[in-house]
Amino acid sequence: MKNMHDMTFISIRKAPAIAACWFLAATLLAAHAMAAAPETVWARFKQNFVAPDGRVIDTGQDGISHSEGQGVAMLLAVHHGDRASFERIWQWTKANLQVREDNLLAWRWTPEAGISDKNNASETYWLRSWSGSESRWLR
Repeated sequence: MKNMHDMTFISIRKAPAIAACWFLAATLLAAHAMAAAPETVWARFKQNFVAPDGRVIDTGQDGISHSEGQGVAMLLAVHHGDRASFERIWQWTKANLQVREDNLLAWRWTPEAGISDKNNASETYWLRSWSGSESRWLR
């Protein structure tokens, strides 16, 4: 029978190999999860934040919608090749946020009052332009 000192030595020697096996297993599991994640993440995003009519709901701000959220969601739809979602989001955006005389988007819409701030948010235009140019879906 081996003494306790020998067992500790063997365990210490095997520790790097055991750690490497755990690291490899974790890496393979993470790679598998990441491979499946894009569609799943996009589906969850739509389920949690995009209403059937295309309104992107900011749950962290009492259910308001804003032009930045609409722009990001359109860009995500393009990335995922989801033209139907892109169209719904864009149609809601045009109908509800494109209310200014200069055709810039108002940035804030509330469920209670509709447009609550007609000011525009500049980042929305590059998001909208980028998603439109990437997809050629913007009409």
